[in-house]
Amino acid sequence: MTAFDELFQLARESAGPGDWSKAVTLSRNVEFVLERDDPEAIRVKLLERGKPVGSVVQLNLPACDWQTDCRCDEDPCLHVLASVIAFKNGLNLVRAEDDPSRATLRYRIIEHQSSLCVVRELEHQGTSSLFRHRLLDYTAGVQSGRLRGAVVTPSKEDFQVERLIDKDGRFSSEHSEQLLRALAELPHVTFRDAPVQIRSEAHVSELVVVREGEGFRIRPHPNGAYRFENGVVLLATVLAPAKEAMLDRSLQRVFDSPGMFIPSDRTEFLLLELLPTLQRVATVHIECELPKVLDEPPRAVFVLEREAEEIHVFPQIVYGTPPVLELSVNGIHQFDQSVLVLRDQDEEKRLIRRLQSELHLQPGKPVRKRGEDAVHFLEALKAWDVVGEAQSAFERSGLLEPRLEVTESGVTVRFALAGDNAGSEALADRVFSAWERQERLVPLVSGGWAEIPRDWLERYGKRIRNLLELRGENGKFERRHYPLLLELADATEAELSSGLSDLRRRLNEPAAQGPPPLPGDLTASLRDYQQVGVAWLNLMKELGTGGILADDMGLGKTLQAICILERPSLVVCPTSVIDGWCDQIAAFRPSLSVCRYHGANRSFDSTADVVVTSYALLRQEQETFSRAWKLAILDEAQQIKNPDSATAQAAFSLHAEARFTLSGTPVENKIADLWSQLHFVFPELLGPRYQFDRELGKSAERGDADALERLRKKVGPFILRRTKNQVAAELPPRTEVNLMCELTPEERERYQAIFLSSQEKVRQALEAGGNLLSALEVLLRLRQACAHPQLLPGNPEGISAKAELLVDSLSSSKDAGHRSLVFSQWTSMLDLLEPELQRAGLKFSRLDGSTKDRKAVVDDFQRPDGPDVMLLSLKAGGVGITLTAADHIYLYDAWWNPAVEAQAADRAHRIGQERPVLIHRLIVKETVEENILKLQETKRALADAILEGGDASGGLTRDDLRLLFQQPGRPG
Repeated sequence: MTAFDELFQLARESAGPGDWSKAVTLSRNVEFVLERDDPEAIRVKLLERGKPVGSVVQLNLPACDWQTDCRCDEDPCLHVLASVIAFKNGLNLVRAEDDPSRATLRYRIIEHQSSLCVVRELEHQGTSSLFRHRLLDYTAGVQSGRLRGAVVTPSKEDFQVERLIDKDGRFSSEHSEQLLRALAELPHVTFRDAPVQIRSEAHVSELVVVREGEGFRIRPHPNGAYRFENGVVLLATVLAPAKEAMLDRSLQRVFDSPGMFIPSDRTEFLLLELLPTLQRVATVHIECELPKVLDEPPRAVFVLEREAEEIHVFPQIVYGTPPVLELSVNGIHQFDQSVLVLRDQDEEKRLIRRLQSELHLQPGKPVRKRGEDAVHFLEALKAWDVVGEAQSAFERSGLLEPRLEVTESGVTVRFALAGDNAGSEALADRVFSAWERQERLVPLVSGGWAEIPRDWLERYGKRIRNLLELRGENGKFERRHYPLLLELADATEAELSSGLSDLRRRLNEPAAQGPPPLPGDLTASLRDYQQVGVAWLNLMKELGTGGILADDMGLGKTLQAICILERPSLVVCPTSVIDGWCDQIAAFRPSLSVCRYHGANRSFDSTADVVVTSYALLRQEQETFSRAWKLAILDEAQQIKNPDSATAQAAFSLHAEARFTLSGTPVENKIADLWSQLHFVFPELLGPRYQFDRELGKSAERGDADALERLRKKVGPFILRRTKNQVAAELPPRTEVNLMCELTPEERERYQAIFLSSQEKVRQALEAGGNLLSALEVLLRLRQACAHPQLLPGNPEGISAKAELLVDSLSSSKDAGHRSLVFSQWTSMLDLLEPELQRAGLKFSRLDGSTKDRKAVVDDFQRPDGPDVMLLSLKAGGVGITLTAADHIYLYDAWWNPAVEAQAADRAHRIGQERPVLIHRLIVKETVEENILKLQETKRALADAILEGGDASGGLTRDDLRLLFQQPGRPG
């Protein structure tokens, strides 16, 4: 079976139902022009009546398949089936050259000015002529007889060629591929007067890129291919469309010699536009080194360099890793010229804006950051690209924990991270310095930074700093500073050495120390609590701090102090008790020589063991007392309650190894009184007054519970206070009652006149913050009006209801077998009482500031048959005397200072008293005296909070005066 027979059989088997019979009919009615007949293929053109264009069918014999240019959907279509049938049976099959009425279209491809042209010729009966007609016009004209000429049956390819060339046969490069594809399907095509092979597939040209001068050249590869300008390539005897024909005409010249030169400043165009375009249509050989293309977004980079605790920051905007191009305020710097950087200027601007807004930096402009600023800055850089090892040196590691160790040698403060890893510690001095400068971070020894414990430092930092400044040149503390170390240790829960732990126990539990060593010359027997007091005094003397012995009046503070006297000692006391001190020293420590430095004929004996003098002389003769003392003792130390007074300043200037004050009322006016005494005893304890007021005093004065508690703990070790209830259980009970008195109508009228005439004036003065003297003057007049009419200016006549009540009460006391003490602020009141007592038949004695021989007056009253009554002024009779012969006490005029009244009452209620003591306060109803009672309670509560039950009061503040001038409620 021949190849045609196989193709015939395949076509018949592949025909659709009914198509074969239709094809047989078509083969009988169509003329077939045989255009090709060889072992490879049979090509026929079907000429149907009424159709100017015939369909072309090609039967490929070796491949056993077919092709057609018709638009039928079936495969095989009727044209293929009819052609197979006609060729098999020889039906209507005519060779083109054998038909004298037919002409053949031939195509000559010719060269014209580096381009190709297509020339059409009509060949008929061996003669060729140039064909210039349009095919449709020609075929229609011949068929209608309008034209004389041979019959031409054009194919679709003929029409396609005609459409792609102009009247002169020229065609453009963009049409070259279509044109050659159509010519390849036509049978009669020549080039250079010889048959030519035409390839419809586009030819991929080759180009070469070389370095040339200050740029690059792209030229055709010397491979023998010749390219015509209108997109056709000649390869030996084969014509093919050039793939680059689709390019813009301006780019096609690279395929023509000598190619195209690209200067260096257009390298970006070469690499990003030209080469990618050419590589899509040609094979490009790169025969030189082209720059690498960096197509990455810009980035901000921070180069860090460390210098001690400082970093140098170099902000950069760069391209590439590592950077090949940098932008800065000084311009653009490219480090590697072999790289083409594709810049994104919009992103560059965005980065620059971000640097400025977030970090206040400019690219290329270095900055320096130091210490804590560097840490914060690097934390802000965590979202950025950072280069350099310096970053680790400024990383924040956490919160430092304080660790305190207190020994006799000093205070060791360490600040380390939790876990105490090696190198996780910060220098204590750096921590304190940072805290004082309001900084929050410090460097660690091994690198990195940590946060200081600010809350802890706020509570204890200043105290530690101040304490460390007390160290001597050898870096150690003196013994007198040990209590401060203990206070710090208690506050911070620090570790204590065994020696300091024992000292804390001795300070906190004076009674647990056991009996103290007593002077060999001591002639008195001490009560147990007095031995505890002496042990405490010796301990404080040993430490070199001193302290305040604040026992209740009448518990023997003087005797306890005498037990620790040694040469040379200085005792400063009120004038009224100088003799008492001298007598008691002589009685209880007879081996001590005493210099009584007082009076007009005084003489200072520098060889005496003890010098006893008055506050007035201390103030007046500071030079006399400027020597170094072993001990300095201030008795009734409320005398220095005003730290600004000359007396207090003179006391502060004394030089003594240990200082003590004796006072049953260490807080007499206000908390500042306590500061003054402790400043004398141990200046370092509370620090400067302004500092004490700011940090503790003012808050405690206002009654702040926390401040009061802190103050109590701070001063506690330096104050030893025992009340009579605590240590003198053998003392009889003490009862206080208020005797309420009604004014006579005349007295009430006089009192109300004073009150109403001054109330508004006083209120305005207090509200305006003016001088308090006018208010105090009115207060004095109101109190005098309560006491006796004749105390008022002008000495108005009239009886005193209060005086009558007092005399009646004194008479009752006498009748009941009691002896009485009567205290008044005014000696003039005592003058008024004397005739009243005489008329009542009451025997009396008197003691005030004018009394010359106090001892004789006291001794006379203390006799079993002594006077019934003693009249005393508060100032002269309130301290330094013992009057246990009396068991009834009358406080005639109310005083806002409860400590003064307590001192007066303690003249009778003290060791040696065997009878219950009854204290009477004479209070006039519905007057300022009722308000004074309220004020006493307020001030007593404040002192109790500090001294744990100690007696104290306060001076008159503006708020106190407002309270006193309130109108007491009167019954309706």
